Amino acid sequence: MRLALLTNQIPPYRVATFAALRRKVDQLTVILSENRVAPGLENADIDIRVARSLRIPSVRRHESGYFERYETHVPVGIVPALRRAAPQCVFAAELGMRTAGAVLYRLGSRTPLVVHADLSEHTERGRGSVRPALRRLLLAQIDGVMVNGRSGADYIRGLGFPGRAISMLPYATDVERFGTVQRLPGERGELRLLYVGRLIELKGLEPWIAALARALRQRPDRRVRLTVAGDGDRREAIERLELPPNLRLQLLGQTRYSELPRVYADADVLVMPSLGDTWGLVVNEAMASGLPVIGSSQTQAVVELIRDGVEGWIFSAAAPATIDEAIGRLLDAAPEKLAVMGADARRAALVLSPDHVASALLAACRKARNAKLRGTAE
Repeated sequence: MRLALLTNQIPPYRVATFAALRRKVDQLTVILSENRVAPGLENADIDIRVARSLRIPSVRRHESGYFERYETHVPVGIVPALRRAAPQCVFAAELGMRTAGAVLYRLGSRTPLVVHADLSEHTERGRGSVRPALRRLLLAQIDGVMVNGRSGADYIRGLGFPGRAISMLPYATDVERFGTVQRLPGERGELRLLYVGRLIELKGLEPWIAALARALRQRPDRRVRLTVAGDGDRREAIERLELPPNLRLQLLGQTRYSELPRVYADADVLVMPSLGDTWGLVVNEAMASGLPVIGSSQTQAVVELIRDGVEGWIFSAAAPATIDEAIGRLLDAAPEKLAVMGADARRAALVLSPDHVASALLAACRKARNAKLRGTAE
């Protein structure tokens, strides 16, 4: 199959998936909205092109109270780029302007179009009536939709798209990079917690640290080190938080992707307190590294990959009582329990390999293409 994939950029954590996908198709053309490609695909024989795009910065306040800052990319060169590639299937990695360009190409070429809707019911709340209306128009011209999890599927079905044309496409981590991590010994009696990600309001780290501090004041004999790998506009506020003496905060700052295996190796549990994430790839990375996860139900990766009490602990970022309860269970867990949970987490995460995700993507494209061929024959 000749496949054209439309996306924004190729970050480091997607390199292995793109390489796996290339091995499964005859030709892979990747059309980017911006010229940003992480190292690792130099010898993968992928035709990488950049379509001229307009970038529109936006800010919105989610109904849950946090601000979202993002950019809308309006690619104006999608149709000419697709004409040059002449694919047998088009895969668009979003449900917006990039997909609109692919729809224009599809109307003239009749090429099957599959879209990855990177969203959830929670992240799409409070966006008004115009956005869903425009998406219904797009979905009427789309042959298949892939979603991260059940919440995304429910949202797409709610727009009137048939369930039979919806399939799952969770994010994958580089299991060869993280799946062989050897844990580093910590200080005796100290629980090592880890947060990896941007330090922004959306990630919910400040209120979670405050809840952890409250719990540790009630457990003066319990010692915890919280390592934070990442940077953002909330760093200074996090540094100013009042912490009990038995909670040690370690700020690593911006951390390169290549350094993350070592960071996970020096931890016992990952913290993922996001107020709203369409997935949350650090959950995959941590679990593949053998770490249980304490995370919010507003993070789709947490809901899809973790069974409460087995691979980690789940709470609602909107319900402080559940945060306190989950933190209490974490702090009361014996080291032996954490080890068992970490082993369960690793087994669950290793299933979502780049090869697995590439196969799922290709299966959706083949299904859409076969349905298109049957429709043409009829």
